[in-house]
Parts: sequence; structure tokens; C-alpha cells
Amino acid sequence: MRGRALICLLTALLLFQGCSDPERVDEVSPPLTNSFMLPGSGECIADSETLQLKAGDAVFCGPLEAGAAEKIVASFRQFEAQRLYFSSPGGFSEEAIRLASDLDNAGIALHLFGECLSACAQFLLSGVNDITVEPETLIGFHHTASAHLELLDRSGLAVSQEVSGVLLRQSGMENAFYQAQGIDPQLLTTPYRELVPECIEDVSTARIRVRARWIMWTPSRDFIDAMRPVPIKGWWPSDRYDHLRTVAARYPSVEMPQSFRFQNDAGFGAGRKMTTVGWCDTW
Repeated sequence: MRGRALICLLTALLLFQGCSDPERVDEVSPPLTNSFMLPGSGECIADSETLQLKAGDAVFCGPLEAGAAEKIVASFRQFEAQRLYFSSPGGFSEEAIRLASDLDNAGIALHLFGECLSACAQFLLSGVNDITVEPETLIGFHHTASAHLELLDRSGLAVSQEVSGVLLRQSGMENAFYQAQGIDPQLLTTPYRELVPECIEDVSTARIRVRARWIMWTPSRDFIDAMRPVPIKGWWPSDRYDHLRTVAARYPSVEMPQSFRFQNDAGFGAGRKMTTVGWCDTW
């Protein structure tokens, strides 16, 4: 078995059936019912206990690592899933975009639960048409390649050709996906503006790291619905305090609630400009 096992098949009734090799989805034994779970960690089991699972429902939780989209799609096709319950802290944008496109093309309804952060929010929450947010789900937007390019350009900072090439390629992929799904492209950069970047550091491994005042941002329901061609169904935090309760329940440390920002103003995003930053003196 190579890498971390992203796919572990559990029956909805027994919640335990054993883990299989993620490279060989076809070797997984069928569940006792037509509802099945594909958790990436034990924490997913506790999160999923409140879900009203039905026959034909699939559940996945875990990071969107390389190859995750292909494995998830292969699994729910094998068992003819009709709905996908999904919880993820984020991961590779390419995987989130690929999974969102496959879900839409297959007509699979997406239900978010637990948490949907970073790439999950940026591309699955934003890009899947048939989407429902389950109660108390923590939503958090972070950064995109498009936002990094805007920050670099506005700040007049140059990076290596390797980093620039990666950002340009990823930004092109992000914008093409948003255009195809009918999403307002300002959602690619608005979240990062709201995090208020403070300084930037060039990293030699073809990416950049940015220090910001906040680490995650959640928009109002009105704002996210205005960005999408179809309104989101289900739950959404009603105000900042409702949002902070959700953050504290998920991450009970003292620092985390102050690191998540909630914006309850549907019209705020259009006029805010990206900050101008310099290089970080120390990280």
C-alpha cells in the first residue's frame, strides 16, 4: 500500500469493515447496505454519526491529496452512489477542481459536513451546483494561485521563474474552472484580501508562503450565493457569533477562533483592494 490510505470502506450500520488498498478500489468488498463510508481518519466516524444516510449515499473525509479525486469517483461509481457526503481540511486545488467537475458531470449531489476548508471551499463549495451544507459545518476560504499572483503584482515583488510558472498554470486552471461553472471570478481573490496579507516569502519549492492576519475566511450566505449560479442549500452561520461557536467546537484551542474571520456584509467584497506587502523579515 503506497501513501496514506485515503479510502477505508465502512458499512453505515456497522461502521467497521476494514481498510483496503487505495490503489485497488476493485478489491474492496461490497458493504452490507448500499450506504458506505470512505473516511480518511477516525474523526470522520464521529462527525458522520448525525448524518441521515440512505441507500446510495457515500461518505468521504480527509485531505484532497494527489490522486484523491480519481479514487473517490471510482469508488462511488463502483457502488452507484447518488449522493456524496464530504468533509475535508483542503488539499490540492487540482484534485478539488477535478472532483467538482466529475460530481457535476455525474449529477451527484454533494453534502458538506464537519469541515470544508481551503481547496474544498474554494472549488467544491463554490463549484458544485447541487450542494447542501449540513448543520454546524465549518467553512473556510484561504488562498488561490490567482490571489498570490495579484498580491505579487500589486506589491511589485518578483519570484523565481519556477514559482511564477506554477502560479500562472494554476491560476489559468482556476479561472477556466470558474468560467465553466459560471462562478464570479472575484471569489478567487476576495477571500485572500479579507485575510489581510502582511508579508510574503519566496520558497524554493515552487510555491510561496504568506503571513496574514487571519488564516481562514467565511463569507456571508448572501455573498457566496451571489458568486454562484445556484444558491447553496442547507445551513450557514447566521452571524459572527454563530460562526465563532462553530470554529470553537471544531478547534477548541484559544487561538483558533481568532484566526477565522466571518464577514456578514454581502456587498463588502467589490471595493476592497489587495494589500501591498513586502518580504517577511523572519517567518
